[in-house]
Amino acid sequence: MSDATTPWQLFPDLADDEYEALKQDIAERGVLVPVEYDDTGAILDGHHRVRACRELGIKDWPTVTRGGMDDDAKLEHVLRINNARRHLTAAQKREAAVVCWRAGWTQTRTAAAFGVTQPAVAGWYAGYKDLYPDDAPDRVEGADGKAYPATIEQPTKPKPSPSIFTTSTKQQDRAATALRDLGDDAPAKNIDVKRAEKMVKTRHKAEAKQQTDSHVPDVADCDLRSGDFRTALHGIDGTVDAIITDPPYPREFIPLLTDLSETAARILKPGGICAVMMGQSYLPEAYERLTHALDYQWTIAYLTPGGQATQLWDRKVNTFWKPVIVLTNGEPASDRWYGDVSRSDVNDNDKHHHHWGQSESGTADLVERLTTAGQLVCDPFVGGGTTAAVAIRLGRRFVGAEIESDVYDQARARVAAEVAA
Repeated sequence: MSDATTPWQLFPDLADDEYEALKQDIAERGVLVPVEYDDTGAILDGHHRVRACRELGIKDWPTVTRGGMDDDAKLEHVLRINNARRHLTAAQKREAAVVCWRAGWTQTRTAAAFGVTQPAVAGWYAGYKDLYPDDAPDRVEGADGKAYPATIEQPTKPKPSPSIFTTSTKQQDRAATALRDLGDDAPAKNIDVKRAEKMVKTRHKAEAKQQTDSHVPDVADCDLRSGDFRTALHGIDGTVDAIITDPPYPREFIPLLTDLSETAARILKPGGICAVMMGQSYLPEAYERLTHALDYQWTIAYLTPGGQATQLWDRKVNTFWKPVIVLTNGEPASDRWYGDVSRSDVNDNDKHHHHWGQSESGTADLVERLTTAGQLVCDPFVGGGTTAAVAIRLGRRFVGAEIESDVYDQARARVAAEVAA
């Protein structure tokens, strides 16, 4: 379950005796009220329940993941459920309501959220203007999302949001991924995670159908495609000899590794190789997700000698290497041997084409180590086109996808220059 920081802890912590009573109840009966997350993994409601579970060594608890909510909707939701459950003093409500004032809420809207009268909120707001003169909004916003002069009150009913109830950490990540993928298409009601994932697959199929004739092979034996790899890599099922890729490392992209595993199993030849370069912060989950549809083979240590080490401040680590996870689509098809230490040239840090770009020397080492001339290499995360350029230079064929249109155009230009050289 995500440990994402969140601005939604608006109310004071429970008193020590209240927290210990909650913790004891969870130890005896488990979590009875689901912890609520948004679709980025941030906790909307349930900070104390999560803290108690972790202290008790409980790894799974029921969750509800809510999507389609902007910050204003999240604020209203958090206030509503906490005000109904917690016994807050007038001072605590006044302290929490400053968030609504800064957000430009009308007095009537804030009063409804806290269960107090509009004149009471008017007194709070007057005090805020003295305490925070630079934060006073010029206009206010009603629950209908419309802005009004600060003197006009326009309370309306809040809009419902799509929600998914789950019972485990894995399901919660799946729910967040599905809600992000669905976006505005998510229905404004409670649905289960399987239903949401089915809706995502249906939409991906529709997008793939629309893209059937949209891509044009670039040059020679290089086929660059613009779009999400999950839909853009159509028409190549069972034809790829090796996937060599460097997906984004931040926590929010880790769920994509499950999709990568499924896509690889579809497009790789039987026994084909999938080599995935990864950071180490979330390595255990990366292994678990990548082996969803593929078989683990080995891990190559990719060295980046020279220059300065990558500094991971949260882990207090300086690192000069990263793992390349090697997987196969069933029993390995090749009987070639390869060493498990790869490297780029000294100080060969190529960031000219993409801010996450890898060096050509290091990529060439992997391509030569894992493939032979004439084979089809795929990179689902083309980025600046390093793998594409290297593959063509070394006599391999290439196919890949890039979701960002401007980056895709740069990669096309790079490959064209490589062929013309």
